[in-house]
Amino acid sequence: MPTTSYPPGPVMPRRRRAPLCRRRIVACAATAALAGSAALLLGRAAEGGIEAEGRAVAAAGGAAAAVGIGGRIGGGSGDAEKEGGGDEEEKKKGKYNDSDKGAERKKDEEATKERKRSKGQQQQQQQQKKKKKKKKKKKKKKKGQKNHKQESKKADASQSPEVFHQVFTTGDSTISTLNTRSMESVFHIYPDAHLRLYHNQNRTMSRSHKRLGPLLDAYPGIELVPYYPRDVLRTALEASAGRPHAVDPELAGDFLDRIADLALEKYWFSNEANLLRLCLLYTDGGTYMDTDVVVVRPFPADMDDAASGGAKGRSIHNAVLRFREPGSVFISAAINNFLENYDGLTWGNNGPSVFRRTASAHPELVCRGDGQHNLTRAEGTVAGGAGGRPDCWLTIWPAEVFAPVGWRDWEDACAVPGESPVGRDADRLARDSIAVHMNNQMTGPLLRDTGFVSGSLCDKLLNDYCVVCS
Repeated sequence: MPTTSYPPGPVMPRRRRAPLCRRRIVACAATAALAGSAALLLGRAAEGGIEAEGRAVAAAGGAAAAVGIGGRIGGGSGDAEKEGGGDEEEKKKGKYNDSDKGAERKKDEEATKERKRSKGQQQQQQQQKKKKKKKKKKKKKKKGQKNHKQESKKADASQSPEVFHQVFTTGDSTISTLNTRSMESVFHIYPDAHLRLYHNQNRTMSRSHKRLGPLLDAYPGIELVPYYPRDVLRTALEASAGRPHAVDPELAGDFLDRIADLALEKYWFSNEANLLRLCLLYTDGGTYMDTDVVVVRPFPADMDDAASGGAKGRSIHNAVLRFREPGSVFISAAINNFLENYDGLTWGNNGPSVFRRTASAHPELVCRGDGQHNLTRAEGTVAGGAGGRPDCWLTIWPAEVFAPVGWRDWEDACAVPGESPVGRDADRLARDSIAVHMNNQMTGPLLRDTGFVSGSLCDKLLNDYCVVCS
């Protein structure tokens, strides 16, 4: 059967997507037109028989094709919708991408904020540490100032270094624990002090000594100074030349002529130290202290040209002598008294007795200090004290300042403190004194043979004011 083919219906070009509603109207109109054409063809086929039937079938096929076209047109609308949906999905995807970027950006911002916050916290912690350190340093400084005001352990570091003199006439062969603790007490109170240890040129003073070595290593302010007694006296004589209160050259010359014989006498080692303390203070100034003296507090600023009296007020101790400026009028008078009244066979004649005799012969040179550091001026006092107090060349302080314990009381105070009034008062004695003369003749054998009772005055003095403590 011959078939008739019809050209397909027109297809709408897709130049540009129309809005959705408009695309649907066009599709519906095309479908209606095609349906009408199909009906017309069917009517003609009914009149034309079999041919018409064939044509009708073809028309049906055309209609079907038209419907297909319409479907394609509708499908195009659907595709458009689908594509529109794709656009929506792309939009959503873009939206999601923007959201992800926003989330990442937010996350980055939060991370940056966290880093800044962490850095800020670290800086704050560092500032707090610095503040605490500064506060601690300030507190320590304030405490140090308070302690200094209360005359506690430490001296004012802003002052010029204190100069101390000690004499070892027998060299290092007799250096004891008490001697090294005496040296250590100086640096416990004055860390920057200059301590000169004088030793006879004929006696050994080794830097490697088992007791002295550790101190020399710890404190560069310790100086070992060898001497000859005759040279020390000559230096003092030359320093006083031309002064109103000079060392008598005739007395000095006579002593120098006899010094070789005097050195053979029984108590020469002690008398040699008595001569040296006077000559060194006159030429150099500073603070002299025996090798059995422990410094427990800083010297008051107004304490100069000073010694302490005896317990009964009849003597003047010379274990601690403080004359910071050289050229003291009282010391030159004491040197003359030493030379004029020298007696090498009588114990003590050339030591404390020299100060007592000189003070009696020259009352115009002497003042007395009480426990409150007040001075009592004697009549006829010579003006021009070396320590800046124009009325005094020697100030005699109460015994408890340098010698709070009598020599007879030391054994009980350190061996049986509970049975000794002095021993029971150990804390007050250590607290109220400035330096304590421990009297090696009494405490030395006790320390060597039996030791000191724990908590006794001797125990406190040896162990509370050391720095190396070896």
